[in-house]
Amino acid sequence: IRDIERLLSKRRDKLPANVIVENERALAALKIEKKNATKIQQVKKNAKKYHMVRFFEKKKALRKYKQAKKEYDQLISSNSEKKEIKKAKKKLSHCEIDLAYVVYFPKSCKYIALYPTNSSESEKDETLRKGLLKTEAERNQYKKQYEQMIKDGSILV
Repeated sequence: IRDIERLLSKRRDKLPANVIVENERALAALKIEKKNATKIQQVKKNAKKYHMVRFFEKKKALRKYKQAKKEYDQLISSNSEKKEIKKAKKKLSHCEIDLAYVVYFPKSCKYIALYPTNSSESEKDETLRKGLLKTEAERNQYKKQYEQMIKDGSILV
């Protein structure tokens, strides 16, 4: 990229038109290739960095989903009250969303933990509180996105 840019900047007036066009096309292709390589490196870096957190959260979400599914199936088979069944179905749908969040979270982004560890409220200062609110808003945005995708049927859980 650097060689082609230098060539085009210093010798543009002496080069034939077809050579200039070829070099500009090659330069554009190389820039796109560099951008893709950078993106792939970022994905690999984030996948490696957040692999353990995602693994444990996937296990936890899957366990909660299985428990909710079992509870829902028991209520259906025992012909329980509609309120209880509705509550269990809502819990099951929340567990599905959590599972989809962990599985389908984009690897190119910094992973936002679904089950963060809580620290005591007295230690938090104003900037930390603002950061936590921002993180919570991003997590909720992703959860809404996955909820919509589940309703549309574009992802399966």
